[in-house]
Amino acid sequence: MNNINAISHKLAISLLSKLQRDMELASGRGISVYITSAVRGEGKTFVAETLVRYIAALSGYQILLVDANLEDPKLHKYFHVDRENGLSNGIRGGNWEQIQFKKTEIENLTILTAGSDRHAGLVFPQQQVKQFLDFVTKRFDLVFFDGASLSTTGANSLVYLSNGILLVLDSQSTKREVLYDALSDLLSDADKIIGVVLNKKLHYIPRIIYRYL
Repeated sequence: MNNINAISHKLAISLLSKLQRDMELASGRGISVYITSAVRGEGKTFVAETLVRYIAALSGYQILLVDANLEDPKLHKYFHVDRENGLSNGIRGGNWEQIQFKKTEIENLTILTAGSDRHAGLVFPQQQVKQFLDFVTKRFDLVFFDGASLSTTGANSLVYLSNGILLVLDSQSTKREVLYDALSDLLSDADKIIGVVLNKKLHYIPRIIYRYL
């Protein structure tokens, strides 16, 4: 196992142990995690895809990875599937039964693409997001959202209604003031931040340390 794989494996185990504690309190429902970054280009999608692959392999849970970055979707390319009937189609149509979950080569890992009915600035209506979360957390143990960067769209209903938030930061370029500005919308939900991944170092920062950044 090379160094990146070893670190990713360790990070997945650490995150999984946190999520399992939350799952014990979820009364049989799945747990949702929104993965985001302060600005574009911090490697958020790479980290999301890598983490979810490891967690799926380690846990045996039924896992859904959702491409919620409607501004710049990439997951359909990572997994070599078409983009039809994804998240944006459900949002625009209001009918979650029409969306198509895409199976991957990992038996217990499923993805939902951004869909084909998307456009820049498409909002996430709170009521529809609640319905969607109810729909997917009945079917999957863990639901991960690969979201847009906070500087691109700000916090949205998916951020607020997810059970946890995982931040990805470029350790070599993201400035502290940029991070604080991007997080300004999350102050009321700071306790939902379950960790920070410093990409290009890939160290995990526990919540207690995050409070002192």
